[in-house]
Formats: sequence, C-alpha cells, structure tokens
Amino acid sequence: MGILALKDCEMKASKLIQMWVAEGFVQARGEETVEEDVGEDCLEELIHRSMIQVVKRKWDGRVKSCRIHDLLCDLAISKAKDSKFFEVRGNIFAYPFNPRRLIAHDSQNISQHLSNCHRLRSLICSIHIPQVNFWSCLRNAKLLTVLDLTLTAHPDRERPEKKLPKEIGEFIHLKYFRFLGPRRTRFPWSIGRLINLETLDLRENFNLDIPFSIWKLHQLRHLYLGTFTIYIMPICDQRCFSSHLGIDKMTNLQTLYVEQHGWVVRRGLPKLTQLRKLYIYGPNMRSNSSYELIFPSNLVELILDYCRLKQDPMLTLGKLPNLRALKLINNAYIGRKITCSSGAFSHLEFLRLNILPDLKELIVEESALPSLKTLQIYRCYQMGKLLHQLQKLKSL
Repeated sequence: MGILALKDCEMKASKLIQMWVAEGFVQARGEETVEEDVGEDCLEELIHRSMIQVVKRKWDGRVKSCRIHDLLCDLAISKAKDSKFFEVRGNIFAYPFNPRRLIAHDSQNISQHLSNCHRLRSLICSIHIPQVNFWSCLRNAKLLTVLDLTLTAHPDRERPEKKLPKEIGEFIHLKYFRFLGPRRTRFPWSIGRLINLETLDLRENFNLDIPFSIWKLHQLRHLYLGTFTIYIMPICDQRCFSSHLGIDKMTNLQTLYVEQHGWVVRRGLPKLTQLRKLYIYGPNMRSNSSYELIFPSNLVELILDYCRLKQDPMLTLGKLPNLRALKLINNAYIGRKITCSSGAFSHLEFLRLNILPDLKELIVEESALPSLKTLQIYRCYQMGKLLHQLQKLKSL
C-alpha cells in the first residue's frame, strides 16, 4: 500500500491493483480468473477490515478510488520502513539507503542517490527536469518492475528537455510504467524493448510522440494513451499498419484508452478478445456516411468521447452481448435521434448521455434495455420528454 501511505492521498483502485499485479502480490486462482479480479477481492477485504477507506465507487459498485485511514498512515510508514518494504522520502536524503521500494516526491538531486539503489523494485517519484544523470543512475536498478514518474519543468528553465533517452528500453523487467511530462514529449524507439510491460499509462499527457514500436508490447494488459498522440512511423510502407507492429497483436489487452483512427477501429479492435473496457476519443478523419464501428463482442464497458458520429451507433452497439455500461459523451454522436431497437442491449445496466447538444429524441422499443438500472442524461438541452416505453422499464 506504498503510495496510499501518504496522508490525504486519493488513489484510483485500478492503479493500485495494477501495481500489485506488477509486483506479484496477487496471483490468479486457476484458469478462470485473472490477477486483476483477485486484486479487487483483496482490496475489498482490506476495506472490510477498515484498513482502507472507499472514496468513490463505480456504476457497478466496485471501488473507483480509495485512501488509507489517517490513523494508519504513520503506522504503515513506520512498519514498512522497519521491514524494509518501502520508504517515503522528501527533499532531503539524510543518510545512505538502499530500499526496494521508494516514494520520492519533489525530491532534489535524486539522481546521486539512485546510483546506490541496486535493489530497487518500485519507484514513484515527482522531479524537476533536467535531473542530471537521472536515467544513467537509475540503470543500476536492473530489477525495476514499477515506475511511476512525473516530470515537471524547473522554474529556472524555460525549455525543458522533451525527449526521453534510449536508456528507458533497458528496464526489461518493467511491468508497470506511468508517465506524466511536458507537452510533446518524445519517446524513443527503445520503448519497444519493454517486452514484459503489462500496464502503460500515458493518459494524462497531451501531444506525445509515440514510436510505432509500442505495438510490439504484446504483454500489455492495460494501455492508456493521451490525447492528440502522434505515432512516429518507421521508414516503410503502409503494410506496417497491419503487420506485427499493429494493435491487433496485443491480444492480452483488457483496458484500452485510444484516439480513434481508422486503422485502429477497423483492423485492430475486433481481434482483442480479452478487452473489457474501451475508451475512444476523437473523430475518425477518414470516416464517411457508410462507416461502421466494429467492436469485440466481449466488451463490458464502452466510452465514446467526441467521436462526432453521424450515424446512430445503437444499432451496432446494441448487439454486443456482454456490454454492461455505455457512455456517449461530449459530442460522441451529432445526430438528432437515438433508437434502442427491440431486444437490443440485453445486459446493459448503465447508460450515460452527456453533452449531446443535437440529440432531440431517445426511442426505446419493446424489450430493449431489459437490464437497465441507471440512466444519466446531462446537458442534452434539445431532448424532449422521455417516452413512456422508457418509463415502464422495470429494472430502472
């Protein structure tokens, strides 16, 4: 619970569980379960024992974010330090240390101390850039499995370095990597060497330059890409879009946050048979009136954000047999009418329509949405009264 051992620290449950999985703290129970599900059970057990507080829950009752009790915070840090489980550091390193797990926020001159951390397995830090020799010193931590890195511009430096060094590809044992840095940060091609990476979280970034070698990371389970991501292609022809560099080979993906591109939707998504949650942002610039969205049938949650779809997507989405949550937000659809056909959305429990300014009518035909429990409509100002079919839904 390292990062939770900070007072008033609210953390996403998914992030915490992904870190647990990366470090091997939870294991799958037979072939029918995945580590993430076991991690959720462990989290609920800690909540039941009053060791962790729930801050928010999701639409299905699962934990969305959590924090540790203030009374347990100091005790947790003390016990962890005594057992050498992890250490929390601020600006000053008072004495030599060689921890396995380190949380270092707003640390100055962290580089010179990392050179001694050859046992380091997990590093969560927020630092000013440039940090002289940061990456070269971190190379001594050859067994690093978790890296949560935030880079902020130094107040005395107007133009921070925006290119990550090629040394990042040397951390071949890395399983969890979250990065937040300056706009237009450029990742090196060597990121494709992180063959054991299971979680790559770049969602808080804006305008990243990502090399196509990212599609070589076939062990990824959770991929969160930022908005306005630019994919740097190798010097080759268009066959790269459907080759081993494509998203269609990342068959272990359970979570995907990505901008909409024709090659992603049409060629990649249907082959992701393990995908549970999908977030798609932005319009498809190559789309036309006959464009049809294609999704894997195993999807549980789908979020469409600013996709500016012209055709009603419900005809396609309503056929997804396992879909339980659907969110159309921020001009995801720019048509005037949405129709849920008869028998559609057999397992949908949660539906959110948010900021669809052109939407005037929601039609629910007989036997559609039989499992709907929650309907949220926000800022759809042209919508009239809801039809009586919707009002008669027994599960709502």
